[in-house]
Amino acid sequence: MESQEDLIISVIDLSMARTGNLDESYMTAMGAQLGYALEKMLAGVPLDCFLKIRGNPAEIQSLLAAMGAEKHHLEALMKHGYDSPATSSTSQAVLRAIQNFEKMTGLPWPIR
Repeated sequence: MESQEDLIISVIDLSMARTGNLDESYMTAMGAQLGYALEKMLAGVPLDCFLKIRGNPAEIQSLLAAMGAEKHHLEALMKHGYDSPATSSTSQAVLRAIQNFEKMTGLPWPIR
């Protein structure tokens, strides 16, 4: 596992849609940050060691739920494979979490 000194600290501001400062470059950067976060989560690094999240409590909770659903889905894919019913159910959970994130934040989910 990496030491905390080796981790890149990212800041994600979920209020960007409300403030009108949202552009394509921000969404690209956010997608890269969340991809990095998923990689570290799968390696067992706690999310709060490398990711700072700004936003209201509902926005932050929706992001954490979506990230957790993505992580569980990737773990199911690695354990059971693509065609497994277990993987299918985690896929549906990801879709629900993403829809909630988009509803709460007004941001499109940047990982596809």
